[in-house]
Amino acid sequence: MFGGFNSRKPDVHKQTRHVLQLLCMSVLIAPLSLVASDDRMDYVAERLESAIQHEFIGAAVVGYYDAGEINYVNFGRVSQDSDAVPNETTLFEIGSISKVFTSALTQVLIDSESLSWDSTVKSSLDDWNILNAKVRNITLRELATHSSGLPRMPLNWRAVDPLDPYLMYNKDHLQTFLGQFDPPQLKKELAYSNLGFGLLGNIAAHTAGKKYSEALQNLVLEPLGMKHTAVGITNEIETTMAEGFGQGAKIPNWNFEEGLVGAGAVLSTAEDMVQFIKRNVVDDGSQIYKSLKQLQQVQVQPNQAFAWTMERNHAGKAIFSHAGQTGGYACFVAISPEESRGWVVLTTSMHGGLVNEIGRSFYGPDPQKEPMELSAYLGVYRLVAKMYMTLTERDNQLMAQATGQSEIPLTFVKEREFKFEPADMVLKFDRPKDGKSRVLNMLQRGQNIRARRVEDRFGIPERVEIELDEELLTEYPGVYQLAPRAVLAVVLRDGQLFAMFSGQNTTPIFAMDSDRFFYKQTDAELLFERDEDGKISGLTLFQNGEHKAPKIEMGSMMGAPSPANRPSRPGPPSQSNRPRR
Repeated sequence: MFGGFNSRKPDVHKQTRHVLQLLCMSVLIAPLSLVASDDRMDYVAERLESAIQHEFIGAAVVGYYDAGEINYVNFGRVSQDSDAVPNETTLFEIGSISKVFTSALTQVLIDSESLSWDSTVKSSLDDWNILNAKVRNITLRELATHSSGLPRMPLNWRAVDPLDPYLMYNKDHLQTFLGQFDPPQLKKELAYSNLGFGLLGNIAAHTAGKKYSEALQNLVLEPLGMKHTAVGITNEIETTMAEGFGQGAKIPNWNFEEGLVGAGAVLSTAEDMVQFIKRNVVDDGSQIYKSLKQLQQVQVQPNQAFAWTMERNHAGKAIFSHAGQTGGYACFVAISPEESRGWVVLTTSMHGGLVNEIGRSFYGPDPQKEPMELSAYLGVYRLVAKMYMTLTERDNQLMAQATGQSEIPLTFVKEREFKFEPADMVLKFDRPKDGKSRVLNMLQRGQNIRARRVEDRFGIPERVEIELDEELLTEYPGVYQLAPRAVLAVVLRDGQLFAMFSGQNTTPIFAMDSDRFFYKQTDAELLFERDEDGKISGLTLFQNGEHKAPKIEMGSMMGAPSPANRPSRPGPPSQSNRPRR
């Protein structure tokens, strides 16, 4: 990904761009260490405790089923305002893991001969007006395996509320989209599609003659014995729900209308998910087991089954897994049918990559040991002009953060060598002199940046959060134009400010001074600017330079609806107003 370096005068802007291309891939992902059975819980506990300590995760519950034996481990707090520890009955949003349940509902209807995986969209929704013949002929098999050629999201979807992006996208919106969508061709290849599963959920509900939530409850959840699992937050929920969490802030819950409900609306507990795992891997002769077993068949090479993704562990056994992420929740579930085991990781977190890798750490060979002494590598190194990498130590792990980027964990390879697998990046340090390495070489796909140690003042600055009056916070929300096709939306919710760039996740921001805010886990700041009347007129983003953004009118594409226009929703049950089971 880096461009070549030679003896000619370096192009500083080009070098910086190459570095950014690499580091922008660096979502927070724990190093992939595949752990043997005797050590897996200790390893997972260590990773989760560290993540909670550093505010990557707020609460976590791990459930594990192994040939009849069930174990749970719990971490963190159910909310910032409570000392209660989550347990196996604590409810979490499970996001895209819902797609496995949508596939299960479809399979149950197929087993009753109401549908077929080769049924088309048109034959399943014969009263819907679908403009394009290619779209009409998409099969249910293609919808359930992300191979339909449909886009990730319907083109008429807009995040009316950046903190609740699926709110107010209903079945009418989906029908309108299908009545106007007219692609010249559909590429029948693997491409993740929330739209596809939203459509599949509508087909299943239409076939069952019920709302999606009712059909899933009656045909899947009840036969599985999943007593606390539900579609969306309802007043009938009778267990404590963990509060969404991200970077030290409360993250609001997501709500789904019928349009895309099949893509991510399910909430569940570790107890229920372990029950789901058991019913997937234990042949009890029931019809629901037979239905679930059908989903564990690879349909699109190399590894796409119905919703599940298949990979093999170090012993060659098939593992079927799925991850889920909503605003303040990240989850992972996997089953190993041949070994009659499986596990689930439910967390409140904005770091889906981290949770995904913790979930994958349950299978494979033993991890390598981290070195005990990292002090020789700590400090700041110059990558290119105005871009530096800061190396710090956390819990005996080396952490790296480049200017304007997020912090990433590095995996120990061997003496003086570390790696970050998601970006195929390797850091090699020179032999220490006087207790300090002076040079690191950053290698990626055959390219090398030689970075020399510099003074610590060039590193990531320490930022201290302060508290501002909530009346002052109400002055900052709005939409700010960073570029012709790029805006930044700022939203205030429950006393917390959030910022969202076009097409990116919503992230909390924190005050460091009046009119100046920062991101906790990314090297970036926002400075709000005022006009001569003292009103907010724009902002400057400080991230790899200065980026001016005037305030513009808040349109329906990005603005959060006012309380008067926002639909009333039941709140999640709290520690005080719902019994725990």
